[in-house]
Amino acid sequence: MSNQSYLTAQLDVLEAMSHRLQALRAIALDPEGDTNVYDYAFADFYSGLSDLAEFSISTAGFSGLNDIHPESFLYNLCERTAAVFRAPCARLCLGGTSHSMLMLIGKILPEWVDRRRTIVLTDVQCHQSVLGGVDIGRWEMCKLSRDYHAKFGVSAPLTLESVIKTTKAVGTEKIAALVYNPVSYDGFRNCAQEQDIYNFCQKNGIKVLCDFAWSPAYSLYPSDNQTASLLDYCDSCASSPHKKGLFPSSVSVLLFKDRAMTSHVIEAGRLGWFTTSPSYGLLQLIDFRLVQMEMGLITTALADVVEVSQNLRAAFDNISPYLHCVQPHDVGADYQEPSHILLSSQESGLDCRVLCKWLSEHAYTDWEKASKQTGLFLVSQRHKPLQARIIDDLERALSAAVF
Repeated sequence: MSNQSYLTAQLDVLEAMSHRLQALRAIALDPEGDTNVYDYAFADFYSGLSDLAEFSISTAGFSGLNDIHPESFLYNLCERTAAVFRAPCARLCLGGTSHSMLMLIGKILPEWVDRRRTIVLTDVQCHQSVLGGVDIGRWEMCKLSRDYHAKFGVSAPLTLESVIKTTKAVGTEKIAALVYNPVSYDGFRNCAQEQDIYNFCQKNGIKVLCDFAWSPAYSLYPSDNQTASLLDYCDSCASSPHKKGLFPSSVSVLLFKDRAMTSHVIEAGRLGWFTTSPSYGLLQLIDFRLVQMEMGLITTALADVVEVSQNLRAAFDNISPYLHCVQPHDVGADYQEPSHILLSSQESGLDCRVLCKWLSEHAYTDWEKASKQTGLFLVSQRHKPLQARIIDDLERALSAAVF
């Protein structure tokens, strides 16, 4: 049981929750009960859970999201976040990766570089928050091209060739930063190209800022490489741990190689980038999740994800001649996020949108997205006991779609 000073007695919270649940059950089991009364009671119970969490937390000594000093609760969270993500320094944002990228490009980057450099390079895969950051920071923007694999409906990873071609066209000395998404929605990346791009940018005084929204668990997967970090090939990045269930929804992390840059995060917060009314329950959940990571529980769960993903890939590849699991080398990548499985039907002409629509209406399996030629499935630990069912669902969907 936790004895940390910012939490009140946990047994008191559990007891309060138990009393509320018993009252709700009594209404639900009343044979003469009114459905409207139950609906209202359930809504009151459910919304009351967040109040219970908020009011169970002592906020003594907490003076906001800019309260970063060595003895503060928030400093503790940030330092532990940096450790588990293998970064020199981390800061938390409660507005998702969109918020982090807006702040990074619009507020922090102008303080980081020589403003005689006026151009930000982005790629065609950039999120709209990058465009917002460019506008706020009053940057000129130049977009980089990527190859597109029409066969799979997937954009290839960014290449050094594309970066060099564009920098020569606009003038290397004018470029402040390269901002791009190393990992696509489909989970593919090319680490060798990222290394070459970073080396080139460092040589030419260009900062590299990455949007790693889709790869927050990269440094947490079981691996022989115990030093891998999202900062391997960039100066700073933002990521969305909630996309892998690591942090609560809407929480993002900003990682920096240069600790001095974090002073600009605090300055941005004082200018209104951070809410002055944070959810203390959210901060408590971050703490609990960090404990799970520090104890190795998340790595164990991610090991299950890797195992399930390998099993499903093998099964999907053999389930039908109509489908093919897209491999990294198919799209010019050398790595794929283990939890992402991209199926292609291009060679058969089967419409994956029909397949996934059938699955959403008639089966347990919920696929992430579908295009005409591909379907994306995201693997989680909860799929471990359901592998046979997932495979059976796909077989039934194929029978319905094809025949």
